Amino acid sequence: MIKLYLRAIIAFSILLLFLFPGYSCTETQGREIELFALRYGKSEFQNNYVFHNGKKGGIPFAWMFWVVRDGSEIYLIDCGIKDEKLIAAWKIQEYSKPVTLLEKLNIGKKDIAGIIITHLHPDHFDGALFFPDSTFFLQKDEYVAIEKAFRKATHQSFCNGYKKSHYIFLKKLLEQDRLILISGNQMITHEISVRYAPFHTAGMQNMVVRTGGKDYLFVSDNAYLYQNIEKEHAPGIYFNLKGNLDYLKKVNSLDPENNVVIPGHDPEVFTRFPMVRGLKDIVKLN
Repeated sequence: MIKLYLRAIIAFSILLLFLFPGYSCTETQGREIELFALRYGKSEFQNNYVFHNGKKGGIPFAWMFWVVRDGSEIYLIDCGIKDEKLIAAWKIQEYSKPVTLLEKLNIGKKDIAGIIITHLHPDHFDGALFFPDSTFFLQKDEYVAIEKAFRKATHQSFCNGYKKSHYIFLKKLLEQDRLILISGNQMITHEISVRYAPFHTAGMQNMVVRTGGKDYLFVSDNAYLYQNIEKEHAPGIYFNLKGNLDYLKKVNSLDPENNVVIPGHDPEVFTRFPMVRGLKDIVKLN
C-alpha cells in the first residue's frame, strides 16, 4: 500500500508539471523547504581517491547525509553509516549516529516520509539499518549492480564496494513493498527530483530540490569536494570517468544565482553555511 501511495504521488506530480509547467507548491503556498547537511564524522581520505591521478597523502573529508523538510513531510538523502568495523577501518573520528543527529533537529524515525539513496556504498546506505521501517528510493541500475556483484561473489561479504548484508536487506525491503526502484530521472515530490548520473557507480542518482527560486543540486560522490567541480577534476573512484568529467563541466557551468551545488564530502559545507543552534555538525543550506 505504501508503495502504491508513493507512486500515486509521483504520478500526480508529473501530471502537474505537464499540465501546469509554471506551477510551484513553494510559490503557491508561500512556504520554503528547509535543507540541512548533517556530518556524522570526520577523517582524512586518500588524495588519489579524491582526485583522479591525485598525489599521495591525505585530505580532510566530511562524512555526511542530508535532510529535506517541507513542513511535516521529511525526506533524507542518504542515511550515513552504522558498521563499527568500517568506521574504525576508515578512521572516522567524532562519529555520531545518524539518528542522534536527526534528534537534534527534532526528527524521529516515524517522521521520515522516505529515504532517497544516491548509491549503495556503505557510507551512504549502511545507516539504513537504523531505519528498518522506512521506504527507500533507489535507481534500478544500482540494485542490478549489487545483485550482479553477489551473484558472482556468493561467498564474499564485500564486493565492488558493496556489502552482501545490504543486498540481503534490500531484498527484504522489496518483499515488504518498501523499496521503490526508479529508472532514470523522476519526480519524488513536486519539489524533489532525482537525476540519473551513473558516473561514480553504475546506478548513481543525484537529487535536485527546488525551493526559494533556486535549484539545490546534491551531487553526492560524483564530486567529493568543491574542488572537483571548480577544477573539473574527476574523483579517483568512478564507474564512468568520461561521463564524470562531462558532468563536472556541466555542473561548473551552472548559474550560481539560481543553483546551489552541494558536494558529497567537503568539510567546507560546514563553514560556508550557518550552523543550526550552534551545532557544528549541522548546517542549514537555505
